[in-house]
Order: sequence, then structure tokens, then C-alpha cells
Amino acid sequence: MLARGSAYKCFCSQEEIEAFRERARSEGKSTLFHSPWRDADPSTHPDAPYVIRLKAPQTGETVIEDKVQGRVVFRNDQLDDMVCLRSDGTPTYMHAVVVDDHDMGVT
Repeated sequence: MLARGSAYKCFCSQEEIEAFRERARSEGKSTLFHSPWRDADPSTHPDAPYVIRLKAPQTGETVIEDKVQGRVVFRNDQLDDMVCLRSDGTPTYMHAVVVDDHDMGVT
């Protein structure tokens, strides 16, 4: 995913993200976090811990045809770049559950 450009390394610490969210709340703004590392040149990457974030589309809509709920539509500007791998290299639930479903043939 990194090589294809569909994911990126994010070097923001939990403290930085929480400070951003606290500031946004106090200003009445959205707490949706947009990493400054999303489009950063890899040559600028520090030698520091990072997470891998999925590079979600920022415009348009994501549509899911769900057999229970029917057509579900999400505005892409309301989604953030979710963490796929933690800084210790372990997958988040969001990543692990999809891999597990794939391996088990769940559709």
C-alpha cells in the first residue's frame, strides 16, 4: 500500500493529535484529523516512530450496497485517514478483521 501510494507513514504523536483536537473543539471546528504527513516527501521523514494510515479519498462519496441497510453513502470529506498499522507494527482491528474475513471467505 505504501509503494502504491494508497497509504502513508504518519509521524504525529498521540499528544500532537490530541492537542489538535482540543484546539479544534475550543474553536468550534471539526476534530477530523488531517495528517501533515499525507503528501510529505519521503526524504523529509524523520527517524522516529510512525503509524501507517490509509489514504482515503478526500472528495466525492463512498457508496456501500449493504444487504441489510440498503444503500449507505458516506461523504469522503467527512472521513479521516484511518490507522492501519500501529507504531509497534501491529495491525488495528480495522485491518485485522478484513484480513480475517478474506481468509475465511466472508463477503
